Amino acid sequence: MKKTDLLIKKMNELMIRQRSPYIEQYVDQNQNVKWHQRDASITDNALRDHFEAKRTLGIFYARGGTPFLFFDVDAKGDPVGQEVRVKGIMTALLKAGILQENIHVMFSGNKGYHVQLFFDNLLPINSVAAFGRVIIDKLNHYRSGVELRPESTKGRGVKLPLALHQATGAFATYVDPYMLEMVEDSEDYFLNIQPMPTEQMRAAINLTLEEEKLNRAEPQPLESTNTRLERAKREFADMPIPTGQSSGLREKAEKLLRDGLQEIGTRHDSQFLLALHFKGLGFPLESAINEVSDWMESQRDRGMTNEDGLDYLLSEVKRHVTLVYDNTAYVGLYDNRGRPPEMTSEDAIRRIPKEKPSPCPLGRSNDRSDVPKRRLLRR
Repeated sequence: MKKTDLLIKKMNELMIRQRSPYIEQYVDQNQNVKWHQRDASITDNALRDHFEAKRTLGIFYARGGTPFLFFDVDAKGDPVGQEVRVKGIMTALLKAGILQENIHVMFSGNKGYHVQLFFDNLLPINSVAAFGRVIIDKLNHYRSGVELRPESTKGRGVKLPLALHQATGAFATYVDPYMLEMVEDSEDYFLNIQPMPTEQMRAAINLTLEEEKLNRAEPQPLESTNTRLERAKREFADMPIPTGQSSGLREKAEKLLRDGLQEIGTRHDSQFLLALHFKGLGFPLESAINEVSDWMESQRDRGMTNEDGLDYLLSEVKRHVTLVYDNTAYVGLYDNRGRPPEMTSEDAIRRIPKEKPSPCPLGRSNDRSDVPKRRLLRR
């Protein structure tokens, strides 16, 4: 059997559980790397083109299950930080009970790395992604610039290994996980990968999530009222208050929902306005968070945010929407006296109700034909 045929067989064994639809990387006229969704089945001939560097392909997941977990490390402009992130992920995985021989590291063909785990059977995406998020959180301030594949049951696709990067012309190659130096033959390395037993991965998931649950349950130190108010000021400082007549605010909110962000750098103001909008319509807090989160994710997919990390963006949405709902001065696009909320951030801080000391601290378009219908991989 030819080597390409062996690679196709191995790819089918390790990764492909759903053949349709699939994604393909291309470079547009402005030399930007993009992905196009193809509503057809990814055939063995298509995989042959992938291995022969004629095409660069990716796949989606199998209806709630996945036979792999990838950590996509891509901290642009921080080559030293890239290595720190890779080694930090490896350390966290080893501590979680993953054996060293089951951790694989691949250079992406651009500037990033993929830390890969393969399983011998499907595991629930929700559990695998929850495990991955805990591992990323252990990187502390290095956790930005790391994303999961899959990130959720509705997540973006994943680029297949051993791909040609369409912009750089470089191949994705396997590297030594500690030295990050290219192995002698990436194709042979891929052919020799043995997926770990699902029981090993399931045990690592259960152990990690249980430890995380216990850590979150630990008592938090007391904070003084002044400390809490100062922290509230810092958190609210990046959330400008919209100004103008309420009818204009309502039109602006509806336009944001319909057309999306029109310029990068306006997401804080916009998601705050949408929180006011949904509160005024009577949406429960959780429903408002979900609505703004879905909207924000679509803006990220359109490239209209400076931040690429989805988990970070959604945590910011939840924080901002909750602040709006907790503040009784806001009843929607009016304040509690029937006036539009024309105030500064400092005014807003003064309107946050003072609370007694507590043992716990204060606690998510323009129609563009080139945007795929499903959320795709972004490099």
